Amino acid sequence: MTCNSENSLAHVHACMPKQPMQHLADKCWSKMASLRVKSEESDKAQASSSSSSNKRPRLSSSVSTLPPASLMSIEEISQARLTLSSILPPSPSDFEVTFLGTGSAVPSKNRSNSCIAISTAAAGPMSRLRFLLDVGEGACSQLYQSVGGNDECFDEALCSIRLVWISHHHADHICGLPMLLEHIHRAQRAKRRRIPATDSAMHASPPRVMVIAPQQVLQYYEYFAVLAGIDDIVSFVPTVNTLYAGSTTQVCQATGGIITRLRSVAVEHCRFSYAAVIDLYSGFKIVYSGDCRPSQSIITAGAGCDLLIHEATFDDSMGADALSKRHCTTSEAVGVGTSMRAKHCVLTHFSQRYPSSSPHQLSLSSPSFPKAAFSTSFDFLRFAYPSQIASLPRTTRLLCDLYDVMDSE
Repeated sequence: MTCNSENSLAHVHACMPKQPMQHLADKCWSKMASLRVKSEESDKAQASSSSSSNKRPRLSSSVSTLPPASLMSIEEISQARLTLSSILPPSPSDFEVTFLGTGSAVPSKNRSNSCIAISTAAAGPMSRLRFLLDVGEGACSQLYQSVGGNDECFDEALCSIRLVWISHHHADHICGLPMLLEHIHRAQRAKRRRIPATDSAMHASPPRVMVIAPQQVLQYYEYFAVLAGIDDIVSFVPTVNTLYAGSTTQVCQATGGIITRLRSVAVEHCRFSYAAVIDLYSGFKIVYSGDCRPSQSIITAGAGCDLLIHEATFDDSMGADALSKRHCTTSEAVGVGTSMRAKHCVLTHFSQRYPSSSPHQLSLSSPSFPKAAFSTSFDFLRFAYPSQIASLPRTTRLLCDLYDVMDSE
């Protein structure tokens, strides 16, 4: 069975039975259809009367043109619910971003803990290589669901991981690492067993997974790797080795030349917290903020980047909480992207008090924010950069509308 990971923009499926997913989609689209009917009736009443009209339901004009669920197959419902817009197919030169977890602190039904997978085309037997930014609790399960619950595709994804970068020692950014390493070890052994015994070259030890993290994290996971008997598949590099000029040779070798330079930048959060600035061989630059307050060091190091992934834990009404807990509000995160001149910014790491991130969408509705340059992330959101980035802001805004409908049920 082949695995094609390039055919969706918002890959929000799970390995759940089809019937519950259909039931959820039917409820969602039926609600949207009923709102559309009420909206049309309100328009007719307004046209036939000179009196003041009732307030029209908050509904995107694009969503209001969608057909009701009764006229759509389950495949059409799923496709509309997941993508909601026409997109260009990915290009071989693109890198692909998959959000496996977009929440903070503890997992919720809508958002798991922080984990972002980035993959790009590679030479040799592996069609794509991946690296992960933070590995919160449940990251391995989220990766499994992101490939549709297919064991073969899951093992392929695990074997393609070459690097894991961890921003700081908080549990919602590191607790998924032990299970991830154990499953990588299992997948590599299973892959070697499928190779004919006569093919000695393919039986050579696979490349080690490089884990870059603060020393406070490494001192525990190095001990864990030895106890679990998986120390032969992983190498640990302290973050201090990637400060200032960054790591070039080590990271380049570990990723097969996919990453040409990785720089860690100290930020204000807890002790030993960092952001990452990643240069790809294709010339693209990616910046990941980790958890932090607005940081001039990130703005300087990531100036002119192609993609900024920045935390936006709180909405703008909770500025005092953001300051005391050393996180960012939506406006602060957007301000960093604007000051950095980032070509596009995706917001993530939302407080679990926002089940659908509607407060963030309301904040982004301000005229001062260029809507085309900012998007909201969701678990299992997947897009290819740069081919599919133009449709991402509109897609995520429509997804917010759909989450609002589902939350109202």
